[in-house]
Amino acid sequence: MLVFAGALVIGQQLFPLGSPNRDEPVYLAFADMLRDGRLTLSASEHWPFRPWASGRVDGRIVLKYAPPWPAVLAVFDAAVGYARAASALAAAAATVLVGLLARQVVDRTSTAVLAAAFFGLTPMVLIQGGTALSYVFQVALGVGTVIVLVAGARRSSLRLLALAGFLFGLCAFARAFDAVIFVGPFAAFTLLWHWRRIVAFGVGALPSLGAFLAYNALIVGGIHLLPFTVTGDKDGFGFGERGVFPDSTVPFTFLNGLEGTVTNLAWLVPWSFGGPILLALAVLGVRRARPSEVKRGLLLMAGAYSLAYVFFWGSYAIVHHWRGAASLGPFYHLPLLVPLAIFGAIGLGDVIERVRRPPRAVTAVTLVVMAVMTLAWIPPKIAASETIRRRFARAEAVADDMPSPGLLFLTDQGVFGFDSWTPFLFNDPDLDQPVLYPEDRAAENFAVIDRFPGRHYARLVALPDNTVPRRFKLVTLEVQTAASLDVTLQIQPPLGTRAQAYVVDGRREVLRPVEPLTRWTITPRPDPAPSGLAEPGRFTVGFASGTLAFGMELVTVDTGAVERWEIRIPYRVVDDRIELLRPGRGFRMAGGLWIDADTSSLLREAPGG
Repeated sequence: MLVFAGALVIGQQLFPLGSPNRDEPVYLAFADMLRDGRLTLSASEHWPFRPWASGRVDGRIVLKYAPPWPAVLAVFDAAVGYARAASALAAAAATVLVGLLARQVVDRTSTAVLAAAFFGLTPMVLIQGGTALSYVFQVALGVGTVIVLVAGARRSSLRLLALAGFLFGLCAFARAFDAVIFVGPFAAFTLLWHWRRIVAFGVGALPSLGAFLAYNALIVGGIHLLPFTVTGDKDGFGFGERGVFPDSTVPFTFLNGLEGTVTNLAWLVPWSFGGPILLALAVLGVRRARPSEVKRGLLLMAGAYSLAYVFFWGSYAIVHHWRGAASLGPFYHLPLLVPLAIFGAIGLGDVIERVRRPPRAVTAVTLVVMAVMTLAWIPPKIAASETIRRRFARAEAVADDMPSPGLLFLTDQGVFGFDSWTPFLFNDPDLDQPVLYPEDRAAENFAVIDRFPGRHYARLVALPDNTVPRRFKLVTLEVQTAASLDVTLQIQPPLGTRAQAYVVDGRREVLRPVEPLTRWTITPRPDPAPSGLAEPGRFTVGFASGTLAFGMELVTVDTGAVERWEIRIPYRVVDDRIELLRPGRGFRMAGGLWIDADTSSLLREAPGG
């Protein structure tokens, strides 16, 4: 009850708009889809509105995560109107189950209660229980499977073994890799060389594993394919270029994986209840616990997790590329808290016997010291999430100003949704809502505007300043149409630089000397052809649609360093007339990469130009 209440409070107070992990809206969007009777979405209708971690399979949008956990969220959303209550209940259930698993190692109720307390009062469990993420649910499912598996083996109960097989299939359906390395070690010690047990386990697994494989075959495109693969082949185990989408990757080497795993394991200590004290108690507990298949399974599972995630780029990324471990803990290694809590409880029993003091006094003093140490580490963890919460709240306040009915284009969806400013803004599966939130996709925005006529449309942008949290603004968009359109730029190059203005439509670039007011007249060609030679001040586009980039190239006189600032304006040609969606977005090239920027100090569209 304490864990359930604590996780609920954390979810409502710290994550009212979602946690720093942008996978949350993907799970919640999938829950909405299931409530609406959908497993997929039509790519032709929903692509600009899709959840970010999704891909296209045979004309359908398939989400990156499997349906078991979203189904649980959907049930709680329908039953109590608060989907995250499912996570709080999962944290509470996992706490009880860890205590029950501890009883399989040592036949002492007090030790089991301590193991449950050490697990449930861990900051990472409480914080994860306040989100809509699947990690705590997966641990609860895995521990429950192991308990039934061990009980079935000890009692030679084929029914329990069949139930364990069914639960293992659910584990695999939810998170296949975690199911194997969590349940696999226990299965090896309890099923190996017992063919009747293996058969019972396998028969029980047929329904759930069958549903898992059928989903892969019918929805993902192949019985051997996992939903996790729909965003591309770069998000998986192994080394090389890694990322959720092939368009946004980082290099990942074996040394990166090793360093990432060591860092995650080190971070696990302050994210556990009592930190180094619990770790020391767990070491004692390993020596004290009597030999059993559960003890061996716990140790092998801990080793498997530590080794396996060396090969996954995500555990390295949450430390270096996205500081998720700072606000949510090293969540990929959350299952390691199970052996840590169980052996820690056994170790505390060993300490009590050694000091020969009243057990209650020793336990009370130890728990108080561990609680004080844990509380001392809480403020920075909350501060990291609090900054994100305030950032989301500022973005929400600005988004709420969007007139209805409206189209609010978001610049950080799709490939860059992992760093979204507005993960709490997502679309209903039927797209029937006052304000829709399509991805800002340059010239493709015209098709969205045509599809939903009569709506206001605007762009939500983050102001590129150093305020913490970031500030946002709503930029009202306007479609300008004419046989030719003028774009006037006010250019102010800094001292000590050489500058020239340029315009490019993605295929052809034209440069000209900088003037304080540089005007380009944009004219479409009647026939599709490459952009023609520009007359003085005139640029002719010969493509049906695209993005016009108006910019300034700066060369520092002393160093020769080249820097570019530009404004990008979507365009399309319709019946020999050109349409521009204005104002454009500002960008700056830094380190060979284009990033959003405020160009107003150097480069600016003149009002009415």
